[in-house]
Amino acid sequence: ALPEKFQQHINAPISKPGSLYPTVNINFDKVKNIQLSGGETLLDQKELLTFLLSFPNRSNINVLISTNGTRILIPELQKLLSEFNHVTYSLSLDGIEAMFEDLRYPAKWNNVEANINWFKELRSRSHKVALLVNCTVSWMNIGTTSEFLEWCHNNGLCEVNFSLATCHLSDNLWSATVLPPEDLIRPFLAEFK
Repeated sequence: ALPEKFQQHINAPISKPGSLYPTVNINFDKVKNIQLSGGETLLDQKELLTFLLSFPNRSNINVLISTNGTRILIPELQKLLSEFNHVTYSLSLDGIEAMFEDLRYPAKWNNVEANINWFKELRSRSHKVALLVNCTVSWMNIGTTSEFLEWCHNNGLCEVNFSLATCHLSDNLWSATVLPPEDLIRPFLAEFK
């Protein structure tokens, strides 16, 4: 249940136990943007399909879907998403090849790369589809950011956002800030020499 201070704005009972997408009792006619993130949004596409069907004014809504690239859309979801005003797929990639597999175990780079090509093909068929990349930089992949950026550019993924991992759990395990300052900026300085 939502904290009481939010109940005056929204009443969001879970439609069924374990549901990923709660049934929200609000006026969906006013929604302009939907952002789906956290975990792998394409894990349960049938439930995502049911959730998105709740929006009657789909042609006025922009959707952003974050995905780690391990799945492509089922045909029913692809068809429904084509009814929305604009859909952006945000690929969460923190490296390529072996680095990707180390950071996203048990995912396999070859499968994800094939899925990226599927999303690129989807983008090429519709002006209503955009594709961008989000990379979280940690101490593990900071040394490969130049290679990663070059791969993105060579593969037509020109909108790339970098986020610096600053904490993970209570011990800052993944933070790039555990590195000495000179090691933290060295990979980026090499690009500008």
